[in-house]
Amino acid sequence: MTTTSHGGRLGRTFIVIGFVALGSAAWWATRVESFIDNSETATGTVIRLERSPRARRATYHPVVRFTTRDGRVVTFISHYGERHPSHRPGDAVPVRYTPGVPTSDARIDAWGPLWSGPAFTGAVGAVLFLIGAVLFASTARESSEPRAPRRPPVPRNRLVR
Repeated sequence: MTTTSHGGRLGRTFIVIGFVALGSAAWWATRVESFIDNSETATGTVIRLERSPRARRATYHPVVRFTTRDGRVVTFISHYGERHPSHRPGDAVPVRYTPGVPTSDARIDAWGPLWSGPAFTGAVGAVLFLIGAVLFASTARESSEPRAPRRPPVPRNRLVR
């Protein structure tokens, strides 16, 4: 296997993975937009911060309580956690929720909890796609450059006795 074919194959692999990540980010972003379009807003209160047990470094997730438009009191743990929490117990936070099922998908209405997932996935996809494109283009350029003709091996001089 030559370096050129290995680099081209690696470039194509990065392009495909990057393309899949970009597509996933676009799909995720449309889901967030749909959620925003179909959700209602309320003001919630951070009642405590919950430490994530799975993280190597502690991340803290706000536990928020809010009242829906029809009077139901809902408490949820935000899926978006931070090592240095931006919210403290007692803070008022904007909340978005789906009217029929507020307990299933309530979220803090801020950029991080709504958009960080699609943005990170899109950024990783873009980087992988660009790395793949550079790898593929550089190996394609190498393979299209004319090569010097290969010379036959020169016989060694041998002493004959």
